[in-house]
Amino acid sequence: MKISVRQLRRLIKEETNKESNDSLDNQVDKYLSQYESEAHRSKNESFRQLTRRLLEAEEGETPVASLEDFDMSAFLDDVTRLVNNYDSLLEVRDTILRRAKNLIASTYGSKGNNAFDRSLREEHGMSIGKSDREFADDEYAAPGGDRAGADVGGGGAP
Repeated sequence: MKISVRQLRRLIKEETNKESNDSLDNQVDKYLSQYESEAHRSKNESFRQLTRRLLEAEEGETPVASLEDFDMSAFLDDVTRLVNNYDSLLEVRDTILRRAKNLIASTYGSKGNNAFDRSLREEHGMSIGKSDREFADDEYAAPGGDRAGADVGGGGAP
């Protein structure tokens, strides 16, 4: 089976996203890395300067970054925002469920995977990727107008 470069890139991206979302550490590290980059940019370090510094660090001449080039206040503003809003920024609930499902799938295969999904849905009223409210809305949604029954004449004026 031949696979195109485009398909390979898509598969790698999907796998990377799965791995990064399966760990709270990876989710937090992604935010911290972003905040660090932004803190360096806020000190107006040019890309050229950063590239030169990285090349010099590889040659062992100077450290990659110095505190003088880093906006600690901006970094900590972002970190405290993450701490105060972790529940809406990190996928704690789904991460735990995905990791549990991955454990079951790796140990018990597709049958275990299917049993996990079924039990999670039927016995615990949960689904990966949906909040409890979204799940309940899906489970108890009113039928669409096209599926409504015939008029039985109850309650309306003639």
